[in-house]
Amino acid sequence: MKDFVAKVKGFFLNSSVWLYAGFILFCAYYQMQVSRELGWGSMVGNFFLLTLIFISVLIFISLEDAKKQKWTPRFFWIFWIFSFIILPCILILTIQSINVLITGFDAFLPKNIIQYFLINAGLVIVYWLLKWTGNDTSFILITNRLKNLSFFKLTIILVSMGSLMLPLISNKFQEMSSTDPMGTTMIKYISFVPQIFLIYFSYYLFYYINHHFLFKHVFQQKGIIAYLLGCIGLVLFLTPLLNSFFLLLPVMRDLSIHPLGTGINLFNDIAYFFPILVMLLSFPIIILIEWNKKTRAIQELKNEKTQAELNLLKQQINPHFFFNTLNNLYALSLDKSDLAPEAILKLSKLMRYVIYKGSQNGVTLSEEVAYLKDYLDLQNLRIHTLVTINFQTQIENEDQLIAPLLLINLVENAFKHGIEPSDSGGFITIILKEENSKLSFVCENSFDFEGQSYDINGIGLTNLKRRLELRYPDRHVLQLNINETFKAVLDICL
Repeated sequence: MKDFVAKVKGFFLNSSVWLYAGFILFCAYYQMQVSRELGWGSMVGNFFLLTLIFISVLIFISLEDAKKQKWTPRFFWIFWIFSFIILPCILILTIQSINVLITGFDAFLPKNIIQYFLINAGLVIVYWLLKWTGNDTSFILITNRLKNLSFFKLTIILVSMGSLMLPLISNKFQEMSSTDPMGTTMIKYISFVPQIFLIYFSYYLFYYINHHFLFKHVFQQKGIIAYLLGCIGLVLFLTPLLNSFFLLLPVMRDLSIHPLGTGINLFNDIAYFFPILVMLLSFPIIILIEWNKKTRAIQELKNEKTQAELNLLKQQINPHFFFNTLNNLYALSLDKSDLAPEAILKLSKLMRYVIYKGSQNGVTLSEEVAYLKDYLDLQNLRIHTLVTINFQTQIENEDQLIAPLLLINLVENAFKHGIEPSDSGGFITIILKEENSKLSFVCENSFDFEGQSYDINGIGLTNLKRRLELRYPDRHVLQLNINETFKAVLDICL
């Protein structure tokens, strides 16, 4: 059951076809309402026919989501125009011309070509809006700013927009504009806007007192009964005071933009409509705001914990690497090898990378590959047995970022458990590929099974597994296989 739910969730997250199907379903529903032929037959018939007409759009989206092959710009535009414009036009014109032969479905056809073009234009707009909202940096910036917008500022914006629009839709103001000179009308409009803003923004007081006093203190300290009594008292006390102030404003006499403008008493039941509405609507808003604050606080704590654990794991990498490399130098110094100076130089280069790059959140693939090559060169200097090292790379984007020192653990383990214990040499094959921000790293080495066991829970591999869980959650697969050789396969969505 969990696998089924995960597959369904993955489909909706990784596919966009259902979004376009939803738009087509909306168009089918609209056509059913316009035709006044309500029922399952009409709804299903409309949806079936529109799906048939725009099947090329759905196929295009499916192939684009799959990303099985990289399209050239020229092929993309040819395929897109054919799928979104040419083939739908051919289908609609063909169906319109032979509607006599498809008895039963002619009622579901758009009544004229204009309706088809509107639906087609809607699909085009949906496509580019999804592209824009998903990739456009300016839209992402606007979205982030809206998310960080406080409720107070949002209220000011909405009330300001309403204050600008309300006089224009008022019947009394339209009568004034038809009889008064243009200059007089503009002066009145300019004077009305701030008064209307003052009237409706005053209701923010109900939300503010409700949120920051009644909810945060009375509700949480005294309970629900005290909170409800406080809300009733707030409405009954504050409403007459505000209404008395509103009646002093000229806009109340000149325009009917408020129930009090109709001449009712300020203690009339209708005069309490807006305060009660604000109190009712403010409660779910308060719940949402408080829940969002707590969610952010919990997420920040999780991020801090994750970052602290990552930093600790990075600190564990350095001594682990130092032990291995110092052992290498020790072996060379015992032999009084002429290779010792070169080994020290390479070691200093590796240490520089570990110290300066290892503390960063990300390095380029080219830097990580260069580090691996330097490590392999250093191992070649100290290993006396015959070892065949094959290092292959196939990288589409060398500037693609990756967590530093992520791949070295697998290479170190290949030497530690596969090459060093063997007296007859061996081999190490390393294959690194990157395409479409997906990395595949394979490290396979010979392994002497006689009298030797491979600990897959050692400090290096344990460290690697935990870093992958923290840095690439649900975006990596690590497979460790021991057969005639030891093979590690790591796939990451960067």
